[in-house]
Amino acid sequence: MTTLINIQSEQKFGDMIYGSGISGITDNSLLSTGYSQSKNGYAGVSFTLPKKIEKVRVWSAANGFDASGLTTAINLTLRAKNGSVPTSRTDGTVLASISFVDQNTQHFKDLVSIDIVTEWDHVWVECTTDVWTVFAELEFYEVDAQTPSPEPDFITVNNVSIMQKSC
Repeated sequence: MTTLINIQSEQKFGDMIYGSGISGITDNSLLSTGYSQSKNGYAGVSFTLPKKIEKVRVWSAANGFDASGLTTAINLTLRAKNGSVPTSRTDGTVLASISFVDQNTQHFKDLVSIDIVTEWDHVWVECTTDVWTVFAELEFYEVDAQTPSPEPDFITVNNVSIMQKSC
């Protein structure tokens, strides 16, 4: 189970400073957008207390992630870092990445982390397009600390217990 993280009091960062800027991307509204006037852009949050990130939901503008009205290729990458705030959009560990052809509607994409164990200080989403990069909203979800870990799955062969490998 995951929990939506309240990011209102957390520090934000990135280069999507046009339009409503980073504050528009993190204001709990799909009506405001922040964008970068380039083919690459990013926006994220620095957490006061590190978080185990399960996924980040990224909402596009009303006319897609590139706001062009075209059907262009989009790449979204979820990244994280501990220590200092990232110095660029690529300064961190890749947790998820997806590629798709943009839709000219407001929609979202979920970037599901491959690492739900590490607690991260800084988490952000990078966008690459053929036009400008635009987000309407970022929603960060953490692994629910109240959810118990699954019990190991053992099999017994000749009175010897063996833990099965899981994927």
